This record gives sequence, structure tokens and C-alpha cells, in this order.
Amino acid sequence: MLYTKYSIFKNGFEAGELKLKLNGDLIFKLKNKEGVIDTFSMNQEGFWKPHFLFLNESEELIFKLRPYTNWKRVQYNYTTDSISQHYQRNQLHELLLLAGFGANRNMALGIYRDFIGV
Repeated sequence: MLYTKYSIFKNGFEAGELKLKLNGDLIFKLKNKEGVIDTFSMNQEGFWKPHFLFLNESEELIFKLRPYTNWKRVQYNYTTDSISQHYQRNQLHELLLLAGFGANRNMALGIYRDFIGV
């Protein structure tokens, strides 16, 4: 399986990794406070109105990330919904930041994949 891998750092220490697969799926592996690795995934759904589902290891929905494009500034903005109440606020903020990075990469690569016909 082909993928691009990124290391995630927090306060100068490696806290996990992000794998962006060629098919557009993203896998996040993050160390929690106890040193246990939690695995999350983000999958794109929809064609005309694409959105991203951010899931935990048990495939439970944590939140949905919905992109909308501001063509005047050529940037992606996102709204969230279906936010799980099982995570602390600071955990959700970290996950949202990672999801935003992953979604931006996915959207940019999606345009590239469409351009080259993959």
C-alpha cells in the first residue's frame, strides 16, 4: 500500500504519526497521556458535497468535517457537526487541527489525482 507518512510532534516530542494513503484515507496514531497509542481514521464520503468522517478505532464517529471553498482567497474552510461528547475539549481541538491538515492535503491531492487521472 502506497502512502505518505508525517510525524506529529507536541512540545518537542514525537506524539504520533499521520499516514495519507493514495486512496485518500488517513490514519492517525497518537500517544495519549498514559503512552498508549490511539488510532483514528478519516475517510472522505460524498461526491457532489464531499465531507470527512473522523472515526476512532471502534469505527465510532467523533465528528464530521465539511469543507467549503472560498474562491476569492483560494482556501478551504471547514464546518464541523456530529461532535462526540466522549472526548475532552483539548483532545477535540488537537484532533480538529490534525483533521484540518489531513483534509487540506487530501483535497489538494484529490485535485491532483483528478488532473492526472488516477
